[in-house]
Amino acid sequence: MTSTQTHRTQAQPVAEKRDAAPTSRLPGLHRKPVAERRALCTEHVDEALRFPLETGATLPLEVADRMSENVIAIQGLPLSVATNFRVAGRDVLVPMSVEEPSVV
Repeated sequence: MTSTQTHRTQAQPVAEKRDAAPTSRLPGLHRKPVAERRALCTEHVDEALRFPLETGATLPLEVADRMSENVIAIQGLPLSVATNFRVAGRDVLVPMSVEEPSVV
């Protein structure tokens, strides 16, 4: 490679960099099936966080009633992740639970 040539590399998704530090760059994530998105996102999280993500576990009404006053129901919202974030020099996936798709 000469001094006038540049070497360009593309960031690889988390699934392709198993031995490297995780990256928050997940190109085309929105085009993948939900199960594949979930697998990519849970690959580098603590074991304790995997169960609710892998099972889609919901909050029982009894638990919600102890967490807040005047609980009457549980409202479900999609749990999404925002990609391409770096916090304190570390790539992170930011969880977001919103009803507006353009926010994520």
